[in-house]
Amino acid sequence: LKVIEDIRAFLVGHEGIDQSKAVTVSLADGAENGGAFGTYQLTIAIYAFTKTTNWVEFKEIQDSIMITVAKIIHDNDADMAFPTYSLYNEEDTMAPPQIFQTNKKK
Repeated sequence: LKVIEDIRAFLVGHEGIDQSKAVTVSLADGAENGGAFGTYQLTIAIYAFTKTTNWVEFKEIQDSIMITVAKIIHDNDADMAFPTYSLYNEEDTMAPPQIFQTNKKK
């Protein structure tokens, strides 16, 4: 898949990724996240190490990578699956609003 190749190329060129360690991007296998084919998505597994061991720097690199990965996915005319829920009622069960009179006749 071109999207996987593009993500891999991005990571291999990223200055925050330790290139002396394994860098892999692939469809997740059956042991990860229930397999590559989820209910409504393909799961992409990204495996890489940052050069830093500083937690704050790691999180900044991780955030930057995830935003870029989302852009790469969109640039390949694909999209990311997000869980959504819809709730449908067969009939409106709410009673009409009560109107209260505040002006009483004396």
